[in-house]
Amino acid sequence: MIRLLIKTFDNDKKYLCKRELDDYMTYRGSGVNVTDDLILVGTEILFETEDKEEFKRVGRYYSELFDVEKSSEWLNIRNEDGDGGDTKSGTKAYNNGSRTGFFVEGTQPDEWELGRHDKHNFSRAKQKDKNNKRKYTPLSEETKNKISDAHSIEIQYKGVTYTSVTEAARINGCGKTKIYNWIKKNDYTQKNR
Repeated sequence: MIRLLIKTFDNDKKYLCKRELDDYMTYRGSGVNVTDDLILVGTEILFETEDKEEFKRVGRYYSELFDVEKSSEWLNIRNEDGDGGDTKSGTKAYNNGSRTGFFVEGTQPDEWELGRHDKHNFSRAKQKDKNNKRKYTPLSEETKNKISDAHSIEIQYKGVTYTSVTEAARINGCGKTKIYNWIKKNDYTQKNR
């Protein structure tokens, strides 16, 4: 499912974004203006679809309606087309039928079309079986133990104890990297066992 989302942050700024993964409620966005110091306070689902072309139309519509590129109320630096383009430098993904390139809109060669070339989807397609479901490989005992050990660490972040780095990041509305860096600096981890 492809979702068009509005993310709202503690500074009352908003961010229009696309997310296909199940973490869409906690996903913060990938734009350069979505910084670690901003706390995510809300997520609104504007639109859901399986159709990429329909998503592009709706994404462009809302981008223009909200004027996300120019409005000071929005953190976006470009419209949300769902094309997977570079959200940081203002370039977009274009393809010529055999490869993908990134160009500022209007500077791409005439024969290049908006969107990535299909080869970028090859690795994902290869991992799916004929029923379009991901193949499942059972975890080894060693991997299961590593996962179990990773989940058995209590984290103290800014005076509060959390059961995992993921929980601390989710509740504080920041990325796991910020938590890891704070822990590394302050050495606040304890094994439960």
